[in-house]
Amino acid sequence: READGSLRHERVLPNKVAFGAAIQPKTNRVDMELWLRNGSDETLTGLRVQVCGHLKGAPDFNDQTTTNKIFRAPSVAVHSVGGDRWIVTAWERCGRAWGQKDVPCIHADPVFADCPPGETVRVRGRLWFYEGKDVEQELERAQAEFPALAKAK
Repeated sequence: READGSLRHERVLPNKVAFGAAIQPKTNRVDMELWLRNGSDETLTGLRVQVCGHLKGAPDFNDQTTTNKIFRAPSVAVHSVGGDRWIVTAWERCGRAWGQKDVPCIHADPVFADCPPGETVRVRGRLWFYEGKDVEQELERAQAEFPALAKAK
C-alpha cells in the first residue's frame, strides 16, 4: 500500500517473467493497470487476463443473473435493483466482455500485446460509478477512452 492509498503488487516467476497490478483510488472511480515484463528469452504471445469484478458484497448489484448487465467491449455495466445506480468497468485491449448468470460478477478481460524479451507491456482499466437511468453516455465514453482489441482479419 502506498501513502496515496494506491495498491501495487508484483510477482516474478522462475522463468524471469514478471507481472503486476496497481490500483489508484480517485473520486468516484478506481484506475487500474496490469503489466507484464518479459525477462525470458522468448516472445510472449496471446496472453489473456481474466479480471473478475465480483459483486457478492455489493448490495443491490449482486443478483445472480445477467439481465441487470450490459456487455459491450471494452466495458460492462451492471445496474442496481432500482435501475438508477450503475457500476461500470472497462479495459483497453478488451478481448471479451461477459458475466455468468449463476455468479454475481462482471468481466471486461484484456489481452496483453505480444511482449518480446526484455520488454514490458501494459493495459489500463477503470471501475466507476454512475447514477441515472441512461448509462449509454458512460459506455460511449468508455468506448472512446479504452480502445478494444482489434479483431483478427
